[in-house]
Amino acid sequence: MKKGILAAVIAASVNGMFAVFSVILALAISRDGLAHESEYDPKTNPRPWIRPLDRQGFHLGFPLATVTPMLSPADTGGLFDGGVEHIETDYYGPAHVHEKLDETIIMIDGSAYIRLNDRDFTLTRGEWLHIPRGTVHSFKSTGSPAKWIILKSPSAPPPPATVTPECDRSAFTPSMVADVERMKQFYHDCLDDFYMVPDAGLPGTPYTPSSYRPDFEVRPWVRPLDRRQFHLGFPSASVTPMLSGEDTGGAFTGAIEHIETDYYGPAHVHYTKSETIIMIDGSTRLRVDGTDITLTEGQWLHIPPGNVHSFDSTGNPARWIILQSPASGEPGDAADSDECDRSAFTPDMIADPEIMTRWYHDCVDDFYMVPEAGLPGDEAGR
Repeated sequence: MKKGILAAVIAASVNGMFAVFSVILALAISRDGLAHESEYDPKTNPRPWIRPLDRQGFHLGFPLATVTPMLSPADTGGLFDGGVEHIETDYYGPAHVHEKLDETIIMIDGSAYIRLNDRDFTLTRGEWLHIPRGTVHSFKSTGSPAKWIILKSPSAPPPPATVTPECDRSAFTPSMVADVERMKQFYHDCLDDFYMVPDAGLPGTPYTPSSYRPDFEVRPWVRPLDRRQFHLGFPSASVTPMLSGEDTGGAFTGAIEHIETDYYGPAHVHYTKSETIIMIDGSTRLRVDGTDITLTEGQWLHIPPGNVHSFDSTGNPARWIILQSPASGEPGDAADSDECDRSAFTPDMIADPEIMTRWYHDCVDDFYMVPEAGLPGDEAGR
């Protein structure tokens, strides 16, 4: 009897030790995997995608405006979504307000008149407009077609599974769409967090104080494209921060990346952040998850966490918008130490791959080099 009890105790002890050893081994393997980024398998993660600008759009409801959805809540974990809005010469967007979401508008072609609360101005190509929740805003065409990117955070909720006849926009005739009162009712009854404020008026009309008063402070802003740039660390590349995590409640950050003719971005991976790249000028070559592609003007590329990617110039300067989600401080933040002070780097230091690999590994959040994955066009890494 005692021998049986003793054997059971020994077996339990061995099993317990084995369980503890298994946990320790698993942690060691996990740490080893993080320390050796090249062993990370991106194929277990969501697939990247490219979407062209000529995807099918839908009528926005306001006269002569359509939206092309590009980035869905499923892509960003519900943190934000994005699309491209196209307006015609006699477009207007009546005054309205959102109480639960922020909007960012990036003008990529043409211009538009905007009214934010009591202020009228013209948004022109290259400018970014941030409209925090609680800001009454309206739009009007300047007399020419225009196109802008619109980003919403957090993502707007999906439409209901069952659509009532009053909310079935696909059944609207042109005369119904042109009926201002009908469209006001549609937006009021059928869309979440969209409230008309008709007394606020359109840009260019006499302003009267709006009846809407949010119970919190709002600070919309416009930022031009010629804001201060900083060197990215890769050869011949710089970044202009435009949208911070503070602006979006931690949902995402936004910036403009500028590259020159001899630019390249070594292969790297992010474990926790997704990136969306929107090409606005020129083109660039990329290698994403072992596949080489050329991204051209107007295309959107979404790179989920865990997908190794690298960049190479096509021989001409280019510019793209880069959105990172979730946000982790200002774009370009690094640890506060002498080793991470990039302003002290000489051109020779920046051109040294070993120095820059170590800098990104030590000083940039969630950025891990994978040198053997190669650049676009390389035989290595395929």
